Amino acid sequence: MPAPAIANLEYTREDNHPISFQLIDEDGVAVDISTGFTFTMSVADADDADDPGTAVLFALAGAVTDGPNGVVQFTPSSVQSDLVADVYFYDVQQNAPTKRTIAKGQIEILTQVTLA
Repeated sequence: MPAPAIANLEYTREDNHPISFQLIDEDGVAVDISTGFTFTMSVADADDADDPGTAVLFALAGAVTDGPNGVVQFTPSSVQSDLVADVYFYDVQQNAPTKRTIAKGQIEILTQVTLA
């Protein structure tokens, strides 16, 4: 499997649309994740889990939405994404059948123009 993908994301505060990732192998072919795969996405205020000052702000279970094409989605609630507009850090862990990081990077929470 390839090294974790580095992808910086932008997400508007209080939104709740899905964030999708696709698993591909070294040859660029989609990995079939239809059976036996589980995933978690964690968002933290720093990028060092070993630092005792790092707080995980929320963690989401992944939903496999297109197993044969390797697509997993994470959908934060509007409460979870109700963070101060700033830059945070995330990673996506494959928990089963083996544990590994598949993606990581920064997630910038953007301000809203209209509050609901």
